[in-house]
Amino acid sequence: MNICRKTEIMKVFLVGLLVVTVVMQIISVAIHMLQWVEVKNYHGELEKRAAELSESNNKVEETVANLWNKTNWFKSRVQYDHNLCKGGKRIAYINTNLTDECPPKMRLEKNTTTGQKACGVNESAHGCPVVLRFTVNQNYSNICGRIRGYQFGAVEAFKYSKGKTSPRQSYADGFQILQGNSFNHIWTYTIGISEKASYGQSQICPRDRSDPTDRSFVPTFVGEHFYCETGNINSWVSSKVYWGDPLWDGAGCVSDTSHSCEAYGWFYREIYPSKDNIHIKICPNGFNRNEQNVFFDLLELWVL
Repeated sequence: MNICRKTEIMKVFLVGLLVVTVVMQIISVAIHMLQWVEVKNYHGELEKRAAELSESNNKVEETVANLWNKTNWFKSRVQYDHNLCKGGKRIAYINTNLTDECPPKMRLEKNTTTGQKACGVNESAHGCPVVLRFTVNQNYSNICGRIRGYQFGAVEAFKYSKGKTSPRQSYADGFQILQGNSFNHIWTYTIGISEKASYGQSQICPRDRSDPTDRSFVPTFVGEHFYCETGNINSWVSSKVYWGDPLWDGAGCVSDTSHSCEAYGWFYREIYPSKDNIHIKICPNGFNRNEQNVFFDLLELWVL
């Protein structure tokens, strides 16, 4: 084969190799383009999904906000435990199921049939003859807790709240949880005389009134930061401990018209950072401890 022929073959080979190289580059570019389009589409889907989730989250937040604005106890209701104070410090725990001892100025009452035990005020005095003080000794901005109580006789919710402008004053039958020397209001557990709306509006729980949204007699400094329940479903009241219906436990509302059990259990408040101690005023507001009293068998406070 002459030299010219070999040269022609070599040229054809080189041209073919060049064509193959170009084609491979084109294929590579095409693959990258497809991958970029796929990634872009995927990113677009992610953005779309993120927008949907954001919109959904906003709707959820808006719903929660609406519920909070309408009821103001929603946050406490759904947190029927102390998860919001998880990792915090428990500053108070009294459980009469574990001991027969009561705080000073209180007496232990026993139900010999059921074995229930509870502490009640041991003095006949109007107002709040017992004040429990709990030392904190650390900064905190969250406080939560619970009280389980029992009605004794004719306790009357917010009956004595008229004209009361400060938590320093006795304004409700039950337990008043306050903070510091200024007695800032944290939460109130109060007791209505009966589920029957036939009693005076100030004597029964607001949610048992003919208009459950009626907040007359509830002091402005209390707002919606309270739980109210009664152990009495009758139109009359007896001088006894109503053992059959522990209060603020979410159960025991018998009447069809009663709404008292809708809000109950653990309370939660977010407050300004503080080291202030916590006070619980126990207020039967009765001149005769054997006719009107408040009892509890479980009390617990946490700060965080």
